[in-house]
Amino acid sequence: MNVLILNDHCVKNPAELKLLKGLCDGIAASHKIQWVDAHQLEVQPCQNCQKCHPFGECSLPEDDAHHIGRLLFAADALVLGLSANAPNLTTPGSALLERCRSALAYRDENGASHPWRKHRPAAVIALGAAKAARPGAGADPLRPGLRSMLNTGGFTLVGTLQEGGEMDSADALPLIQRAQNLGRELSERMYFAV
Repeated sequence: MNVLILNDHCVKNPAELKLLKGLCDGIAASHKIQWVDAHQLEVQPCQNCQKCHPFGECSLPEDDAHHIGRLLFAADALVLGLSANAPNLTTPGSALLERCRSALAYRDENGASHPWRKHRPAAVIALGAAKAARPGAGADPLRPGLRSMLNTGGFTLVGTLQEGGEMDSADALPLIQRAQNLGRELSERMYFAV
């Protein structure tokens, strides 16, 4: 099964990379992991032409958004690496997912969106905000736009891992273990996706 890691951090943050790699270590070896850094992609902005609906690919010339759209469509799980100071996607990340709308969902004749696939697990790892572990435990760590994108694409948020600032050596091991546990949970949940 395929796990797509979409890293939307504009700066290579060693602490965040440790957490994302810890999550990867928790994912069963039988799963294929694909890592994408949104800031290294060549993505033209969406022209809002609607030619991708109801069932097509974006009609713009082939670029990285086409490739990532195919990866999103095929992904059995999604991991987002975000800056928790702004728990939403950056401009490159937003432009990417705007272009990938048709890979996440289709529109019926009434204009309602429906995910191509349902019950796919998703996780979020973010640095720079207060700590939180599970959805429903305190405030929602995601802004409505990102939560809406996950819901539209049929993704269910399994968990979040947030950390305020840089990890020191005392924090690193417990956080990496929590990231590994989150990876294990993603692995288990992938089998229930349809």
